[in-house]
Amino acid sequence: MLQNQKVLQLNVGSARKMCSMNSSPDTGIVSYMQLPEGDSVRNDTALYEGYEVSVHYDPMVAKLIVHAKDRETCIERTLEALDNYQIVGFKTTIPFCRLVIDSAPFRTGAYSTFYVKEHWPISQPEHFLSSWQR
Repeated sequence: MLQNQKVLQLNVGSARKMCSMNSSPDTGIVSYMQLPEGDSVRNDTALYEGYEVSVHYDPMVAKLIVHAKDRETCIERTLEALDNYQIVGFKTTIPFCRLVIDSAPFRTGAYSTFYVKEHWPISQPEHFLSSWQR
């Protein structure tokens, strides 16, 4: 990777803990998975079809790393990669990651480590959580 390239790294699992909405990371058996691919996309994971995600695992089950020549291109490639990420068998934080990456504060760089506290839709968390794939 060149020095002037931008990199976005997404943790597909542990944002679920970060939300701290009295919910634990989900468990299940990976029945299907397809990871995004491309020259600018890397996936770090030990998941495979048939893998059992138990309560004894690190909730970061996969990490998506995307790079590009500039921030906007990197964000667009990341959103495309998230759209092509498929893990079936347990709920992931992919929809949450997509929501954050596509938000105005993230796109403009006007965000902090308090993003969840400042922007999470507290009034409708169940609606949002129910949309997460299984």
